[in-house]
Amino acid sequence: MSSPVTSRAVSALGGGPLSGPWYRVQAITAPSRTSSAEWDFVTILPAVLSAAQRDRAFVIGWLSRGSGTPLELITNAGPLTPPRPPRRAADAGAAGAQPAGPQPLLFPGGARGVPIGDEWLHDLADLVWTPCPGRQAPPLGGRREPDPDEIKRPTLFESTLVTLMSRPFAWLVVAEPTDLLDAEVAHLRTQLNVLRQYGDASERSRFDAERAERRMQELDAFREAGLWNVRVLAGAAGPEELRQIAPVLVGSVEMSHHPYRLRSALPARSGGEAGYAFADALGVSVQDPTDGAAAPFAATAGALAALAGLPRREVPGVRVLDAGFFDVTSEADGRTPEGDSIDLGAIVDAQDRTVGSFRVPLATLNRHAFVTGATGSGKSQTVRHMLEQLTASGIPWLAIEPAKSEYAAMAGRIEHLAPLTVINPSAPDNVPFSVNPLAPEPGYPVQAHIDMVRALFMAAFDAEEPFPQIMSLALQRVYEANGWDVVTGGGIPGAAVRPAVPTLEQLQAHAMAVIHEIGYGREVQADVEGFIRLRLRSLRVGSAGRFFEGGHPADIGDLLRRNVVLAIEDVANDEDKAFLMGTLIIRIVEHLRMRARQERSAGLQHVIVIEEAHRLLRDRGEGRASTHAVELLAGMLAEIRAYGEGIVVAEQIPTKLVSDVVKNTALKVVHRLPAEDDRRLVGAAMNLSEEQSRQVVSLQPGTAAVFADGMDRPLRVSVPLGEDRERPMLGPVPPICGRRSAACGPECRTGKACTLVELREADLLADAPEWAWLRIWTDTLVLAFCTNRPLPGVPRVLADAWAELPVRRRECLLATLVERAVARRAWSLRTLFDPDLLTEKAAATALRLLTPGEGVREQGERQGPSWVIPQIRWLHEVDRLFPYGHPAPDLRSPAPPMEYRLLDPDPGAVRPPRPAESESNGAGGGNGGNGVNGGNGGNGGNGHRGDDDGRVELLGHRAKALRHHPLSMEVDRNRALAWRALLGDDEHEMVDRDIMLVAVGVDPRDRLRHVAYTMAAGWLEAVLSWPGRFVFPFDAESDEDTEISFAEAERQQAG
Repeated sequence: MSSPVTSRAVSALGGGPLSGPWYRVQAITAPSRTSSAEWDFVTILPAVLSAAQRDRAFVIGWLSRGSGTPLELITNAGPLTPPRPPRRAADAGAAGAQPAGPQPLLFPGGARGVPIGDEWLHDLADLVWTPCPGRQAPPLGGRREPDPDEIKRPTLFESTLVTLMSRPFAWLVVAEPTDLLDAEVAHLRTQLNVLRQYGDASERSRFDAERAERRMQELDAFREAGLWNVRVLAGAAGPEELRQIAPVLVGSVEMSHHPYRLRSALPARSGGEAGYAFADALGVSVQDPTDGAAAPFAATAGALAALAGLPRREVPGVRVLDAGFFDVTSEADGRTPEGDSIDLGAIVDAQDRTVGSFRVPLATLNRHAFVTGATGSGKSQTVRHMLEQLTASGIPWLAIEPAKSEYAAMAGRIEHLAPLTVINPSAPDNVPFSVNPLAPEPGYPVQAHIDMVRALFMAAFDAEEPFPQIMSLALQRVYEANGWDVVTGGGIPGAAVRPAVPTLEQLQAHAMAVIHEIGYGREVQADVEGFIRLRLRSLRVGSAGRFFEGGHPADIGDLLRRNVVLAIEDVANDEDKAFLMGTLIIRIVEHLRMRARQERSAGLQHVIVIEEAHRLLRDRGEGRASTHAVELLAGMLAEIRAYGEGIVVAEQIPTKLVSDVVKNTALKVVHRLPAEDDRRLVGAAMNLSEEQSRQVVSLQPGTAAVFADGMDRPLRVSVPLGEDRERPMLGPVPPICGRRSAACGPECRTGKACTLVELREADLLADAPEWAWLRIWTDTLVLAFCTNRPLPGVPRVLADAWAELPVRRRECLLATLVERAVARRAWSLRTLFDPDLLTEKAAATALRLLTPGEGVREQGERQGPSWVIPQIRWLHEVDRLFPYGHPAPDLRSPAPPMEYRLLDPDPGAVRPPRPAESESNGAGGGNGGNGVNGGNGGNGGNGHRGDDDGRVELLGHRAKALRHHPLSMEVDRNRALAWRALLGDDEHEMVDRDIMLVAVGVDPRDRLRHVAYTMAAGWLEAVLSWPGRFVFPFDAESDEDTEISFAEAERQQAG
């Protein structure tokens, strides 16, 4: 209930109600011109006309509660009552509903305020008050020349407010409308007639006539608002405070351009009137017969604006916003059918009222968009609203989110439209989605891919010379080593095997080799080696490692048909994030270019959102190698619009980006942007005026300055929020086109692909000491394929441990080890067949052998010669001449039958295995027996090789022929191929270490024989002796003698 004091205050104005609703002004618009009576009248006219129409007082005033609390500017010049809803309004209860939050006020013009109750009247009642009488007086100084700097300086009154705000006080202006204007005009006319007819020539008569004429002119100029009874009150905490404060406030009011003056009604000395209670002050009348000052006094409406004391600069409690005039009509309206556009939000005017919707044509998004704004300004919400609109239009999208994890919650926002796929390379329970940065899109020219990958390395790592030079050479070599021809863009012409995709591990090895070849100084070499080792290793084994290698291969075509979020917040290193973003974008661009060769894209087909784009497209400064690389990537993104791809770049700090990114976008959405250099860069690309740029500093969250192609000036758009509808949901698995390895088992191939944690578990088990036997056995199995030796048996200790593992885990473990064993030999094997064929075949065979009851018949069988490269065939034939562990044979004895046709007119002509053979090229016809080819099998010999005259070929002749054969180990390439095929890249180091683990207590000289015996692989020791007996001695750096039998054979042959 209202107190008696408040009740008296409300009814104290001669029957005129001191009533609300009341509003506390939060922000006003900065003045755009210097003060004048005319301008004050214009600005206050809407408010006073509204008050007069409703027969109520116009009230405005300042309240300071002291103790450093903000000032409060309070008025009842609030907005008009809400309009009635349209007849077709869905919500019939919307009538009379008040909008939430700040509302536009009638005065001050352009101000916004929040509703408050009547409680502030109680605060006024606690103060002591005095009326401030006013009188008529001529304006001071006459007409002044406009001073453009005046509006930048604070007024005297606002300076006084700030000075006094440490103590409680108030300044209140209450004006009641009257109908006395016509009566006063009539009185003035009569007075002027009398003075002109009967007045004498005295100074007094002339003064009275001039004052009456001025008053007549004033009333005529401002008669539309009528005449107002104005009561100005000053309040303070006590009489003594009031005696000090009231004159200061009265003296600070700037009324020089109005024909009125104020003064305080308090006596100069203490002991006089002690002030009034608030209710009494509202009703007291004061009249000074000396100068005519009165309270209340009659004044035109313009004086009320001056008495309000509005600040030019911000004061505590009231914001002063720069005026920026934005367009309020979209040039796109009516130009694009609704189905070919998306709704960005509502166009708002200077009072933040909705005046239409802003639709963005899909063709505009096809020419890319740029969204910027400081933290919390609504930038990401705007992008997510755009994605929701695109989903409704049937346009799929990919959002790359390097920071935070907000876009995954889009699943709830679009659940009624389409599912959302979330790809998080670091999520342990997710299926790892993998894009090898070195893998070009099928059919894409490899040299063009090399150029883009090189640019990506430069852009992501901001590297300077000699890193670009090293990477360029290393990239060239790693592709050539894997069978690529950079000239034709495909495989080497005439090669029997398609080229393989390089890995980052191979690239690192080639980069290290390049460094050593160039021959840098010790310090430079150490720095470069450390940089390359650190950067490439972080890509391979860091939090994003499975994204680049070891995960399941991505299906880019399927990716572009879905709504996808790539969440890489958990990738800790910013450079790794940039490289990851660039890797996927490059692959998408290549896919789009290859697709465009088959079909033409009509209009927007897909959209990519790049959040925090500076991580990839950062402006590195002029003249740097990385700058040119970033410009290359930016140009690549700009050009893909031709393939129906739109790019939405979202960035908090535009100046971090290369400028082309901002310029080459058709749609620009600018949320609150405080930094001047950022606003200058973006504003120059969207015709943003200086006034508009200043207003961008204070845009509310969700509101943005928007500019699209075809517009002359930007407009303000309020983007709807959708956070209340956002929530993460379980979505589809990432789009993959296969499994991570050709060795993957049935569980992975026929069911759900292995997750990251399952792959990681397999990695750890594959290196665990307790699985040393499995490592030895899988390597021996692969070696059996490569040398056409009998398959090893499964040791009992291995079979028991294997049986205890869950099916999926053991299949994943086996796939990891088989893949490693083949990969170590892949460089050699690729000269004859695709190593993936061997990986698939060996994994399937190993799984059968390890499964109880399934692989019994295969143990001890051979897999045929199709997996044996020519160099190993040569070693096999030499070994038949000089068997391991036997004394040197008689060189004049007959040579054994050749099991490979090495000495035919087409030596070394070998038919590689085909995929269809991989299941049938095992035990059975043509591959059994003690020979490699089972007697008369396809590549076998026919007994002792004789000359045409029937003479039997001697062992010494055979040895000499093999020594001079093109496959001889004296040829460097043959030696390298044979060595890698037998021992692998690590020269059998890992297997040797495992042999030590499983043969503890066995004499070191007998360990290999012990392991071979345990696996029923008696051939293992002999085959592993080949490098030392027949390969390494031919090395130019070796001091050892070649197998003596070769030399003896040549000498005896010569004799």
